[in-house]
Amino acid sequence: MDQKAQISVELILFAGLILVVVLVFATVVSNQSELNTVATAVRIGADNGTTQLSILNSTMHPVRVTKTYMNYTTYGINITLSDTITSTQSSTLMTSVMNSMNAQGYTVSGNTVTTSKHVYTIVINASDIS
Repeated sequence: MDQKAQISVELILFAGLILVVVLVFATVVSNQSELNTVATAVRIGADNGTTQLSILNSTMHPVRVTKTYMNYTTYGINITLSDTITSTQSSTLMTSVMNSMNAQGYTVSGNTVTTSKHVYTIVINASDIS
């Protein structure tokens, strides 16, 4: 009887260890999933905004999003463009980005996006605005 009880305790301890490992990984994966979703929504919104700007203004040089950089400490997202845009065009672009974030179900206020885990601040690279 002692051997059977020992096997049961070992199984319970092993199952507990596996549960702890799964919970730790689930937390990390959940956070990374949110970061990826937010970064993707920002990029898609910025791409849609630059396309809209090019279509609405035929004299404008084509502008594309060259980089979206996320600071993982402050949760700031910086959008870098291939050419300069005016401040009015920057406002249109930011509206497109915020609409993309809103479509993902996040709370949007100005250039700030609030999720269940973090608050992100989205900016367009200042050197890209004339």
